[in-house]
Amino acid sequence: MSLHGTVMESLLTWVNSLKVEEPIERLSQMEDLNIFIKIITKLNGNADEAARILKQPQEERLKFLQRHCRCGSRAEDLVNWQKILHGENSDLEICKVIVLLFYVSNMKCKNTQEWEMFDHKTQTELASILRFILDNEDDLSVDDKLIHFLQRK
Repeated sequence: MSLHGTVMESLLTWVNSLKVEEPIERLSQMEDLNIFIKIITKLNGNADEAARILKQPQEERLKFLQRHCRCGSRAEDLVNWQKILHGENSDLEICKVIVLLFYVSNMKCKNTQEWEMFDHKTQTELASILRFILDNEDDLSVDDKLIHFLQRK
């Protein structure tokens, strides 16, 4: 089953609004994980740190991502990083990462981004994503529910 188009479009719109790289048109453009490091460092207010982290070995970059892509008690189980790196069902895993970063940006960081810059459809979809995470962040079956949410028609 493929990803829900509106969810994917809204997530890409959010990623592109951060302006950490050239606009992303496809999820596969994020398989090298570098954009996620740039997003995290920007959200944390140290965009200059991205260059240092990007020079580290892949294992260290993955640890950095795992530390910052979490919500609730089981977030470390939500993303299969190896699938992204190997291009196996990577769109779904990349969407999970974006959802987690979106959650972090709205709940834990001092993100001053104005929601008004998004059209109504995107605002509604982003709000539903945030509501989903808030409702399920400590649920033991959050991974299955997130997959279903991202694939809903």
